[in-house]
Amino acid sequence: SADDVIVGHGMQPALAGIRPEGNQGFGDIEKILKVYLETDVKSMVQPFLELNRQLGAEVFQFD
Repeated sequence: SADDVIVGHGMQPALAGIRPEGNQGFGDIEKILKVYLETDVKSMVQPFLELNRQLGAEVFQFD
């Protein structure tokens, strides 16, 4: 299900465009995105940056 995919990626439902139940809003999407990038995405990128270092080449690139 969509919920399983979101949980697997550690993503907030608002970032995937999934509306919260009831009359709740998404909240501040920019703040949610900033936290997601700083916590989850940054930690996912680190192993690839380490691999680049070990290979001595920039095989994996990130913006």
